[in-house]
Amino acid sequence: MSTQRNIELFTAFKNGDIETFTDIMDLHKVNTNFAVNPKMTIFEAILSTPKSSEFIRKSVKYDASLYLKNHRQQYPLKFVIDSQCIENLMTIKNLLLENEKSTNPEIKIASYFNLKDDYERNSLQTLISLLSDANFDQIFELVKFLIVSGVNLHYELNGKSALMMLMEKFIELSMGHKEEVIDFMSMVESKENCDIFIQLANAKQKCNVLIKNYEDFEISFTNMRQLLVEGQINTFEVLLPTFRSSYSEAFYIECAVAFLEVAVERSLISIVDLLLENQVDVNKVSRDNSTGLPTVFEAFKQSQVGIFQALLTHPNCQLFYKQNNKKINILHHFFEQFDSKPLTKSFQNTNLPKELSPDQKICFNLLLNDRKCDRNFINAHDRDGMHILYKTVKHRFDYMTLKLLERGAYLGQAVRGMRKALLEEFLDERIKADEKYYNGDVGSVIEIDYGFLVPEKKKKENEENVEIAVEKIELTKNDQSSFDIYAEEMKPLAAITEKFELQQFLLHPVISSFILIKWKMISFLIYANLLLILFFIFSFIPFNVLSQLRSDSFLYSIFYFLSFVSICLLILRESMQFFISVKTYVTSTSNWIDIIMLLSGLLLLLFQYQMPAHMARVLRVIVILLAVAEYFNLLGLLPLLSVSIYTKMFRKVCGTFIKYLAFYSVMILGFAFSFYALNGDVFYEDIHDVLKEKKPLISSDTVPAVMVTNGTRSERFNNFYTIGHAIMKSFVMLTGEFEMSYVQTEGLTFKLLLLLFLFLVAIVLYNLLNALAVSDTQEIKSEAKLIDLHQRILTMHESEASVFRRNSKFGNWLRTVISLFPENVPNGKIFIRNYNRIFISDFETIKVNAWMPKWMSFMKKDAKLNEEILQDIHILLLKKKEKKTNAELARLKEVNDKKFKNELQQLHEMMRNIQKNMNELREEMKIRMEIKQSK
Repeated sequence: MSTQRNIELFTAFKNGDIETFTDIMDLHKVNTNFAVNPKMTIFEAILSTPKSSEFIRKSVKYDASLYLKNHRQQYPLKFVIDSQCIENLMTIKNLLLENEKSTNPEIKIASYFNLKDDYERNSLQTLISLLSDANFDQIFELVKFLIVSGVNLHYELNGKSALMMLMEKFIELSMGHKEEVIDFMSMVESKENCDIFIQLANAKQKCNVLIKNYEDFEISFTNMRQLLVEGQINTFEVLLPTFRSSYSEAFYIECAVAFLEVAVERSLISIVDLLLENQVDVNKVSRDNSTGLPTVFEAFKQSQVGIFQALLTHPNCQLFYKQNNKKINILHHFFEQFDSKPLTKSFQNTNLPKELSPDQKICFNLLLNDRKCDRNFINAHDRDGMHILYKTVKHRFDYMTLKLLERGAYLGQAVRGMRKALLEEFLDERIKADEKYYNGDVGSVIEIDYGFLVPEKKKKENEENVEIAVEKIELTKNDQSSFDIYAEEMKPLAAITEKFELQQFLLHPVISSFILIKWKMISFLIYANLLLILFFIFSFIPFNVLSQLRSDSFLYSIFYFLSFVSICLLILRESMQFFISVKTYVTSTSNWIDIIMLLSGLLLLLFQYQMPAHMARVLRVIVILLAVAEYFNLLGLLPLLSVSIYTKMFRKVCGTFIKYLAFYSVMILGFAFSFYALNGDVFYEDIHDVLKEKKPLISSDTVPAVMVTNGTRSERFNNFYTIGHAIMKSFVMLTGEFEMSYVQTEGLTFKLLLLLFLFLVAIVLYNLLNALAVSDTQEIKSEAKLIDLHQRILTMHESEASVFRRNSKFGNWLRTVISLFPENVPNGKIFIRNYNRIFISDFETIKVNAWMPKWMSFMKKDAKLNEEILQDIHILLLKKKEKKTNAELARLKEVNDKKFKNELQQLHEMMRNIQKNMNELREEMKIRMEIKQSK
């Protein structure tokens, strides 16, 4: 489609249809750098066509640059000269003047017109070589324009300057043309050289050309530098070879660097090209440089397109510079001008996006497209330890942020500060489909790009925090020993889960598909833990039951052995987790719970008959409850039969009850103490009676001897006879369990208190808590998919963090198993073919459980996307196509409205002219009538 638009644009230009040309540029944002043939782009064709000034202006308005060289190292000026059109040349000069904000724009314009073509000729030499009587009026007009604009007449190529070439051509011209040359040269050249032209005109033979005399000029570093400062670029250009030959090579190199810095500072592009041809060191810094940085840094900062391209494409140009024992990146240097305070991880703000100037965009794109700008460069750290992506996000340079992410910048924690609209736009562009997909063909391919999630890898040496982006490269043995190619991959997604405004993007098919594939790689750890804890539960619980019965059967021995094996396996698991990451293991609460469970189980297995029976019962309870709790915790991590959602509901409702009960417990305790205040003294009166009458005490094996009066223990509990019983009974009554048959309700005060409790607590508070629980449940159900993804991310992030925390043989093996990059998804892209199969190349798929041995090959399966994600991808692709269509329609409407407005304005103007002509005609008729009547 874009190729077709480019062809339409070129056709409109060839037909001279400026309106259609403008409409296509406005509507489709077509790039004029499109090559219409192997030798020329649309913009170059426009420049080389006479009388195309309107098209030149339109092209420059959008994306064309007058400073960018093409792949043949030709500046746009070359094609303007080829057009041999003074109108085009004047248009270029006017465009340069319009974009120039310095106090002396003529110097920079002169520097531009002094640029050389691919044959090292300046524009004067090119035109003079074409000069003849037949084209004199056209060519000499251009020559005069260039000389007045400051092009160097004395620049020599192969021993000939433009002035010499003009004198050679002068002899062949007619007398009338010779006189015109003499008249012009008398205004711009020395009297001696003008006399030579006169002699040539009279003698019709060659004379020696007098080279401009510089004998009185001292060719020193200071004077040469002063020539650049004053803008005398032609004199500098002529004298540079003499200066170089007059001094040692070492001294010249030092001076050339200083000249280059002045040329860059004053945007003298022709001088920069000249110095680059004369072996200047582009990475060196002069002694007087206040910034301490090479010129390419300053050229990028000042958005000097042509100069930056010339320096960047130099084979020795470096994009890093070491200063104060730290490497400075050219992008980091650019953003230092915006940093008013240190950058922090929390940088979300409400500032509007900042727009880059056209030249800034061109420079930035030149940098990103350069071969030296790889992922190492893009993900390099600045002095504060931050990536360049942090800076672009912080300062709201959305264009740069998108381009960096597309080029391979690691998203990392920078996602915290991204605007929602920007993140959505970027994620939408990560999914692409071919035309076959929209046509419904079977062989269609969907591409998903995960390049922005490719993590950084850490340097192994002394465990330094030096991070470099993962590249798909062939690592040597030294590289493998220096860098760990595996790194944590879930950090950006974990950052998204922590920011409420961004959590909706977890449902985006790019993110959800990545989570699914990653889950397939790492879920075996969760399933293994689940099977292990089930093995422990189903062996230890029967063992406890048989131990309680004091059985010596064969079955008891079997379950004793199975319990011992399961505990050993759990101890082995805990040991591996401990050695993989000591810090993570020690700081985890769940690990301490596991330790308590295992210690209790070991005590029971080894010493259950040596310890008191009551203590053995308590340990059995601890082991069973903790094992069941871990089982439900692991079950909640699995997206199986929606159990993760139900587990989340359970935790949410528990949290709600605890939170609100803690708040309302004061009211329940108030009622408890009130009930005790009414009935508690009855218990103490009965105790006094027992002691007085010496009634017997009742006791049992499990309950200490207590004095029982006034009925059974249930009566004592239900009638609030003690403080503990009163509190417990009040909380039980909250659930609606009153057991009124046991409650003594004598007395009006007690009845009123009981009715008040029934209304406020049993009815109002109880139903309030139930309503809150239902509300929580409905909320979780409505966000079930989001919660499921959230749970998976946290699980995988925690698992990765523990595995990558510390180097060990088992940990290193686990890294290779659970990591997607760089082995499983080497290019950061996957391709969906055959509806749901995931490919990483034309024939290679992602294998789940690829680490398993050959005899378990039935477990190795091709990774596939589920129908739900495929449906989301389908909807997204259709929305993108619809959005693109709507955008084109909106632009078409805007263009048509603008066109209609212009036509209406022209019509009004035409009507005014008609009205004016009519009025003039009436006046004329009136005058004629008056003259006729007078006669």
